[in-house]
Amino acid sequence: MRYQPLALLLVLFAVGCASKDAINVAVKNDTDGPLTIRLIKDKDNWEYFWASPEDQENARVVVMPGRDPGGWADNVPAGKTFSKSNLTGNFKPGEHPVLRVYEGKDLPMKDLLNMTPERGYRVDAPLMIGDNVFVVHSKDGKLSIEAIPQPVAH
Repeated sequence: MRYQPLALLLVLFAVGCASKDAINVAVKNDTDGPLTIRLIKDKDNWEYFWASPEDQENARVVVMPGRDPGGWADNVPAGKTFSKSNLTGNFKPGEHPVLRVYEGKDLPMKDLLNMTPERGYRVDAPLMIGDNVFVVHSKDGKLSIEAIPQPVAH
């Protein structure tokens, strides 16, 4: 699929104006329906911002009403882009930030916990320091994620 240069430029601008040590994320929803986004850690050293559904379910994180962790988006409509920039965290050796994308919006906890990549209703992608730009597609009822390579700053 070809992407409009102006649209990608806007996404790059949205995530590109950030600290060199920060994580910047942009996720374009190229599916026909809404998506739910979670930015999480892949290990149990929890932080409120990086809380996973498993952290919430196991009471490692208590989500306060009206104060969702910052890496959450419960409704990214088709054709829209979710972005967050200047994200930091306390990552111990072996821990990594991860992007999780779920099919659907305003999903209850039980659905978030039951949606696995193997079932096709969720895709995960590792995040790196710097700009992380993704496009999420859906084909034959399964989500897929495409990482868009970013130019390396010299």
